[in-house]
Amino acid sequence: DGQHHGIGGALWVVVLLAVGAANTALWALAGALSGLAVLDWIGLIQFGFFVAIIGLWKKSFLVASVFTLPAILALLAVFLVRYVQTGAPGFLLGVIALLVALAGAGLQAARIGAWWFRLRHNGLYHVVQAIAFTLLFVGRPGV
Repeated sequence: DGQHHGIGGALWVVVLLAVGAANTALWALAGALSGLAVLDWIGLIQFGFFVAIIGLWKKSFLVASVFTLPAILALLAVFLVRYVQTGAPGFLLGVIALLVALAGAGLQAARIGAWWFRLRHNGLYHVVQAIAFTLLFVGRPGV
């Protein structure tokens, strides 16, 4: 991670910043669905810390992953509360989608693949993420 130079290094920073921006959007979504504006601020503050860390210390995907977890957990909590409040199936699918996404991340972190499909841990992670995103899209929580 620390060996990126030239155009490759610049592109790696863009990728990390895109992950950070996506995390900020997750906080904003949680704030919008819950009515808690403080979540927007948490997202912005976290993004500032994230930019500082990748700019001054470590340009690592692990750092990006660690910064993703709080936003996912916040949105998961909001989906769960909104499902309990409304009974709307979209929020339930949102809960399931985020749990599937977290399971995929756990498989990747444990380096578990699906050898019978010739998928290494990273390939399996992306397949599981595609399933999670599909569930999220189908459920369209909050729409």
